[in-house]
Amino acid sequence: MKNTIKEIIDAWDPYDLLDFAPDDEYSSEINDIYEFLKMNKNISEADLKKYIVERFDFEDIAENKQDIDNLIIELIKTQ
Repeated sequence: MKNTIKEIIDAWDPYDLLDFAPDDEYSSEINDIYEFLKMNKNISEADLKKYIVERFDFEDIAENKQDIDNLIIELIKTQ
């Protein structure tokens, strides 16, 4: 499950860092999301979206990456 979460978050690359940053750039966020999903097996899309928005600084995320509905659906599928 954690590897899938990493793939999803890395594909999103909210801050456009992975072209030059280390492969583990989002490891803290990935670990947090993993633990959150593990503890909340039946989480709603709205609650997961709220968590993601709180976890990442959306003021620094490009506007074209702020629509995270598909991201949320993919993360829920990892459960």
